[in-house]
Amino acid sequence: MSGHYQLTSRHEGKETEPARGGYQVPSSVGLAAVSSHSLEQIRRNEQTWDDDEDSSPYRIKKERIPRHEPRREKKHREKSGPPGFFREFYWARMHGVRHLLDNLNEFGYLLCVPFIAMLMIAIIWQNRQLGLTAASGIIAINVVRFYINLIHLAVIPFRNSLTQGTLFFIPPITFYFLYKHWNVMKQGARKLEGPILQIVVAVLVFTFIPFLQSDGGSQDLSLPDRIKKESRELRKETESNTEKLEKFSKKAGSEALEGARDKLEELAPDEKMPATE
Repeated sequence: MSGHYQLTSRHEGKETEPARGGYQVPSSVGLAAVSSHSLEQIRRNEQTWDDDEDSSPYRIKKERIPRHEPRREKKHREKSGPPGFFREFYWARMHGVRHLLDNLNEFGYLLCVPFIAMLMIAIIWQNRQLGLTAASGIIAINVVRFYINLIHLAVIPFRNSLTQGTLFFIPPITFYFLYKHWNVMKQGARKLEGPILQIVVAVLVFTFIPFLQSDGGSQDLSLPDRIKKESRELRKETESNTEKLEKFSKKAGSEALEGARDKLEELAPDEKMPATE
């Protein structure tokens, strides 16, 4: 019984007498002798705690690998490696094309913002001609943006290989590729929603606001007929403004070339360009 002790709390005002044959500890914590019966109980408790905590080491089950798998992995490592020069060049060019298309789309959106503000001003002032100019600008810019985003969507399959991009233009393979790789194509497809939405809003504005309608707000036509009629009017206005813009651009370009030629003649009046055979 000697040699085994148990910690007990010391009561104030009482001095704990050390057990006969034991040790005296100079502390406020008292030690009491442990009997053989108590020692067996303590050992059983310790064993129970060990069983509850499951302190025995775990055995990790290893995955069974077929015999041919190491050879397959070795062959794959031998085939795989850093991409070659032509593949890196191809990836860089495709990335550049997609980046250029994204910039053109964003630039078109910025060009469309003033026309949207112009349409809002036309509604406030009830000015139909200003509204026609604004709506034609919105439609023309968003048609160009739609085709830019459509080209961007068609360029995505070319990212991996030229063959995959070429097969994408075959209709059955097109739908299969969209279904199989929708997570990749989803972002490019959603870029088509912006231009379509702006064109639809411009047409609906001219359909439901009376003073912007071509017939002065007549309600004789049904809603589908009115939408078709306003769409035709906006299309004519857009084509007319586009033709005017092309003529203005050609005229401005020719005038700029004439001015540059006159400047060159003033700087070097005696010099002549060498004749080409």
